[in-house]
Amino acid sequence: MKSSSITLCGNLILDIVNEVPSFVESGSNICLKKNNTVGAIGNIVSFISMLDNDTTIDVQGAVGIDRDGRYIIKWLENFKKLNNQNISCNIQELKNHPTSNAYIISDLSSRKRTSIVQWGACTEIKNYSNKNKWFHLLYADTLSNINLLDLEKISKKAIISMDLCLHSHHFQKKSMILKSLEYVDFLIASDMELLSVTGLKNKNKAVKLLGSLCRGWCIMHFPEGSVSSNGDDVIELQVEAIKKDINVLGAGDMFFSSFFTNMNGQDINKDNVQTALKHSHKTTGAFLQGENHVNL
Repeated sequence: MKSSSITLCGNLILDIVNEVPSFVESGSNICLKKNNTVGAIGNIVSFISMLDNDTTIDVQGAVGIDRDGRYIIKWLENFKKLNNQNISCNIQELKNHPTSNAYIISDLSSRKRTSIVQWGACTEIKNYSNKNKWFHLLYADTLSNINLLDLEKISKKAIISMDLCLHSHHFQKKSMILKSLEYVDFLIASDMELLSVTGLKNKNKAVKLLGSLCRGWCIMHFPEGSVSSNGDDVIELQVEAIKKDINVLGAGDMFFSSFFTNMNGQDINKDNVQTALKHSHKTTGAFLQGENHVNL
């Protein structure tokens, strides 16, 4: 495997995850398991380490000067030591913004989640830098602004990927995202997120539209598979739906981590993208089924 390096920029958030067997509205719910996680960045750092421990990772983002911010920084430091991972952190500590946090209820029976989010410091990161081969901007639609000048500079020497978070976007957010796509090689997001950005109801039309605006490909993933396009070519993949009661949190982060690991060092063409996507579905399925390893 070729040496790989990636910058993860954006979503530094403390997730407080509660797993319940079946979520009941307007009533008490039994919590089967509760744990704190460092959001999408923490998931991706963990998954990339599992898939390719030789990857160099640079984490960029912002936290508040508070207990949650200290928890995130300490978690990254401990992960680096325990896993012997080459991780560098460029984390801003902001005085006037609390660390972003989310209270999440994961319904195992429906494989859905409900969350209450307090956005804070991570939405205020203004500048990006990159010395790696790949730059990934997380939760771009939650940022107060996307720095197009920095993206343009980074795009000259690195692959840029971007993901989203919100299921509803106002005009300014849509415009901000669309303007950034000329520098983006891979826009990777769920069906709900991408349908909201385009205002379309048809998945294939939404993906083709966004793919035509990207420098590379738009990849839409959902429980039944994925649809991807560069505006001309279309890749449609189907997967067997998982029926058992599981926590689906982190599935999108595993999907991206596997895609990155498999696309690393490859030319961006239809065959290579399709191969990487097949691996991503396979790896994500194994992760959700509770398997600790899958051959890549």
